[in-house]
Amino acid sequence: MEFYHLRTFLTVADEGHLTRAAEKLMTSQPAVSAQLRALEDEVGMKLFERTSKGMVLTSAGRSLREQAERIVEAAKDFKCQADASGTRSPASWCWDSTIDLKSCASWRFWEISPRITPSCATSFCAAAVA
Repeated sequence: MEFYHLRTFLTVADEGHLTRAAEKLMTSQPAVSAQLRALEDEVGMKLFERTSKGMVLTSAGRSLREQAERIVEAAKDFKCQADASGTRSPASWCWDSTIDLKSCASWRFWEISPRITPSCATSFCAAAVA
C-alpha cells in the first residue's frame, strides 16, 4: 500500500469530490481516480459510492479512514520529530503544505525560541533564523 494512496483517499473523503480533491492535491482528476481504484483493488473493497453529488464513503471506507488518519498522523509526527532532532539546520526545516504546524512537536520549539520564526509558502513551510 502506497502512502500517497492514503493521502489521496483522505483528501477525497474530506472534499467529497474528485475534482476538488485533485485541485487540493495539485494533480489531475484522472490521477486521483486512478489512485483510488488502485487502493480499492489492493484492499479488495469498494471504498466510495460514486453519486451525482460526489463521493460518499462506504462502511469499508469509513473503517479505512480511521486507520489512514492514524497512519498519516503518525507519519507527520515522525517527520516533526526527525526535523526537531537537529539533523537539519533550523533555517531549512521543511514540511508538506498539508501538515498542520501547530500539531508538530517542533512548533513548541518555535514558541520558546524567539530567534526562529515560522513562515509559509505555497508548497512548503520553513523556519528562518531571525
